[in-house]
Amino acid sequence: MSSSTCSDSSGIIKGCLWNVRSALSKMSLISQLIHDENLEFIFLSETWQLPSLVGKMDVFTSSFIDFSGAESLRVKLFAKPRPGGRRGGGVALLCKRSISVVNYSVKFPAPSTFEFLSVKFCLEVSFVFIGVYRSPTSTSFSKFMCELRFLLISLCALSLPSVIGGDFNVRLNVSDDRNTRAFLRLLSEYNFVVLRPESYTHRLGNVLDFLVVSASFSSAFSSISCDTSVEGSDHFPVMFDLNCDHFQSSPENTVKGLN
Repeated sequence: MSSSTCSDSSGIIKGCLWNVRSALSKMSLISQLIHDENLEFIFLSETWQLPSLVGKMDVFTSSFIDFSGAESLRVKLFAKPRPGGRRGGGVALLCKRSISVVNYSVKFPAPSTFEFLSVKFCLEVSFVFIGVYRSPTSTSFSKFMCELRFLLISLCALSLPSVIGGDFNVRLNVSDDRNTRAFLRLLSEYNFVVLRPESYTHRLGNVLDFLVVSASFSSAFSSISCDTSVEGSDHFPVMFDLNCDHFQSSPENTVKGLN
């Protein structure tokens, strides 16, 4: 099977978002989730990856490679520790080698209110995926909104549809929350929509983990759900299907500058 096409004849690939809170200590849970849900890729936030020291082995990456080899997972790893060498945070993407995923640079001012990694999925319909983690202890929400605006502007300038996914620490389930309303207004300005599970994604009953997708690309997504039976973190994994065959192209997102 060519690595440039979707992973099965129906054109469906299965993805997942999970704030895992220490990836190395949850490798067996991650492996089980990949097998049980037949996942093609999983984005992990709060990996707690430590930066590698100059001249020293990257323990995080080598541990994942060793474990995935032992489990016959046949996956690739993209990972970034929290900037500045601070503890906590960290983001990573695990994807099966049967699909083509490459590093992809999105040019916008480096954010201080959220962490991210960016890749390009080279499928029947190629798209940019931005995995994000925003800490609940990050700086002001207004600064987050400004930095997110810069990202949206950059994504709108691309010729590819875009997907942003992860733990935003925005309570989508609280519709009258001022920050939630401001967040949704900003996404609407740039023709992005939210795709979320019906159930809560955090043990305190909030929906914090979800997808933000180019409106023109949203028809490709379905079966968005959250498995609240999975233990090991205070967040629950969010699963979804991406059907390349169902994508209907439409006018590109409008590029808007800062007012």
